[in-house]
Amino acid sequence: MITEITAQALNPDQFIEAKVTEIKNAVKDGIAINALSGGVDSSTVTMLGHRALGKRLKTVFIEKRNHACRRTGTGGGSF
Repeated sequence: MITEITAQALNPDQFIEAKVTEIKNAVKDGIAINALSGGVDSSTVTMLGHRALGKRLKTVFIEKRNHACRRTGTGGGSF
């Protein structure tokens, strides 16, 4: 069941700690790769991953122009 979290009930520090722990447990001693477009979602994931893994997080920056073309199918090329 999905439960709504209200702004009043949200504890950002607790959320960050929980997600960092979740990433550490998933990756263990390995490395992880993520894509960073510069948007809020990918920037947040990058920040959480960096806190959890440090140098074991390999981030690839995706140019928004290419990302948008690929998502809409109008670019004709690949990365």
